[in-house]
Amino acid sequence: MRNVFYGIVFLLVAGILVSAAPAATTPADEYNARLAKTNQKDPASIYDLAKWMSTRFATNRDMLKRAKLHLDKALKLDPNYRRAQYLIKGIDAKLKKLGTATPANGSKTPTTTAEGSGDPLVTEKQINAIRLAEFPQGESISKRDKTVRMKYLRENGDRRGKTALDRYVAKMIEKGLDGWDNPKKKAAFLRQPKYKQLQDMIYNLAQDQDLLQDVQIISDPDFMVQFRTKVWPVVRKSCASKSCHGGTKVTKGPLFTDSTRTREMYTNFLMVSAYLTTNNKRLVDRQSPHKSLLLQFGLPTKDVDFHHPAVKTPSKAIKPLFTSKVDPRYRAIASWIESLNGPLPPSYHIEYVAPRGIKLDLTGEGVFATPSKKPAEPVKK
Repeated sequence: MRNVFYGIVFLLVAGILVSAAPAATTPADEYNARLAKTNQKDPASIYDLAKWMSTRFATNRDMLKRAKLHLDKALKLDPNYRRAQYLIKGIDAKLKKLGTATPANGSKTPTTTAEGSGDPLVTEKQINAIRLAEFPQGESISKRDKTVRMKYLRENGDRRGKTALDRYVAKMIEKGLDGWDNPKKKAAFLRQPKYKQLQDMIYNLAQDQDLLQDVQIISDPDFMVQFRTKVWPVVRKSCASKSCHGGTKVTKGPLFTDSTRTREMYTNFLMVSAYLTTNNKRLVDRQSPHKSLLLQFGLPTKDVDFHHPAVKTPSKAIKPLFTSKVDPRYRAIASWIESLNGPLPPSYHIEYVAPRGIKLDLTGEGVFATPSKKPAEPVKK
């Protein structure tokens, strides 16, 4: 296709990197910033850092071990600090589950795709994990997300088993944290709108993904509705077209363009959202939305910070997709990126290998150096 915008996934297939530029803030930077602000004499402050680490680096064994070292220090300051004791148990369970698996951003590339099936599309279970990870936290939440449909599965699929909601309440009462030792807390929690219950469960079950996966979001949250209606139509007509990097089969391209069915759409979302270049540039940059390659590669040359690699075939010369940064299509995609959870991507808690050997960052960890064994020292980058 002549004069078509090829910007988004050309570098995925061709393996060509964008030109060098100052590195974006990495998870290591974020950790170091939080570490610097942590009061090393306050158990609660140290706990807050470790809890953030246990969620932010949920599949990084080194950082989970580092979080435990922080918690050990908190317990030396206050041996009866129950929050720290419970969190250590949660981290131990996560480390045991990780076992000897290849790290998410390790050097080995598995040959299978969704959960080892050879199917290039994400599974229904993985779709739910993505919905949970992307569901917004805090008070800023859309009307659609407030009315999202959900259900609680019963334990082990047994009709007589307890629902995920019942198990969550029992778990919180057992821990007795955040006021759950007060009988009125349960009643107050159950009176909340379902979306607030969901927000609480996503936050508090970061260390119990097995239970959290029994919380099923069964309708598209707002992030996906916006992707379907505002982002994908632009992408589909440009670099995801059949003549570029789209198609109905994995051998044709990494994006699936001939269907708007749920599995295809979530696979497309994951490919766009989780792609990370080796010099730490993202198609979707949640920290600096206007530096997203998804936007940069569609701008006129005079307006870009990062240039798209040269296209060898003259007939496929790149024509800017957007007229400028005030182009309605540019603004719509930028607004969508700004609405996503951030400032760094979430961990999706899934194992998925993209088609054609494309590398995705499913943990939100990005390019991350191996940390030192001493918890009080900054991570070396």
